[in-house]
Amino acid sequence: MEIIVSLLMLLGISILLGKFAEGLGIPDVVGNILAGILLGPMILGLIQPSATLSGIGDVSLFFITLLIGIEVDTSAISGHVKSALGLSLSSFILPFIIMFAAFSYLFLFSPADALITSLAISIPSISIVSVLLMEYKLVDAEDGKRILSAVVASDTVAFLILAFAIGKTSPSTIILGIAIFFALFISIDKYLRKYDKKARHTFFRISSVDEDFPFAVIILAGLVVSAVLDIIGITYVLGGFFAGILIHETIVGRDLFGTFKRTFRRMNNSFFIPVFFSTAGLLVAYVSMSIFYYVAVSVLIVVIAGGAMTILAGRALFDNLKPTAGASILGGRGAVGIIIASLAFSDGVIGQVSYTAIIISTIIISIVMPSMLRFGIAKQNATRMRTRNPVAPKRRR
Repeated sequence: MEIIVSLLMLLGISILLGKFAEGLGIPDVVGNILAGILLGPMILGLIQPSATLSGIGDVSLFFITLLIGIEVDTSAISGHVKSALGLSLSSFILPFIIMFAAFSYLFLFSPADALITSLAISIPSISIVSVLLMEYKLVDAEDGKRILSAVVASDTVAFLILAFAIGKTSPSTIILGIAIFFALFISIDKYLRKYDKKARHTFFRISSVDEDFPFAVIILAGLVVSAVLDIIGITYVLGGFFAGILIHETIVGRDLFGTFKRTFRRMNNSFFIPVFFSTAGLLVAYVSMSIFYYVAVSVLIVVIAGGAMTILAGRALFDNLKPTAGASILGGRGAVGIIIASLAFSDGVIGQVSYTAIIISTIIISIVMPSMLRFGIAKQNATRMRTRNPVAPKRRR
């Protein structure tokens, strides 16, 4: 009964604060995290972290990463490789390197702590970025596809770094496992696209007999891939993510694909996302004033250094989008960074100080970046209006 009461409080407060955050133009995951901080040991102490809540969080994480993968289209990504590399370099890789150096040599973090802390704070989140692209109607625009391609590349690299950091097997086994996995993944993706008509027909027949069965197939496939990756020492998060990528419109049909996305999105938004991120908030603890120095440096690197480098890259890579707006979208932090931090913390790779610094930094960046984005979009729209409706020159009398 205690776990039901805890879930009731977590879910209820998390959803309320998530909606409140959305109303302020802030990603709802910020409200979800704050719910956990509020109810957890740091403030009210009404709910304590437990193995049961952690297990529910793991299940939630599987469905979150599965949906992230489903919403990624490999064909849209493959057409923007060059721009993806440039934007990924400016928005993720360079800030990550600068932050790693700061935590290693300025704050004297251990190599593992410095690596994971820098990774979790510097990585853009595909779920947050996707929401921003949809909100500003940029999903189908070429610049939007460039941004999405860059974020998918960044997140994939981040998950692979995480796999090495928390790997319980030898690095050679992990490298071999990743090589075999990607070879199989690419082969399966090509096969499904080559025989997409047969695949659509098969899914259509299955759904016509039992409309629930296709969902079971997708979930089982994701669990199988996750279990295999977990066994060879790679985080199971990659399993859900890549299993989702294989599910796209061309092989399951437009109607069924739309049903998949709507159903999994509702499941995530109404339960899995608020539960996972509020559970992550439960683990936050006030340690010392030094955390705020770490947070200040992290935020400055992401917002100023990363933002400036992405603006420069955007001037060369964006067609129509203002570089400041593009940099703000790529500054979207949240889900992926918190996932990395939670997994690393639960495995003992990072300590309480690093975990708390990651959570607080993510919250601050998620509040700052939307403000910059609204300013950039407003400036872009004003420029378009002046271009379409130029002011007529006054006649001389």
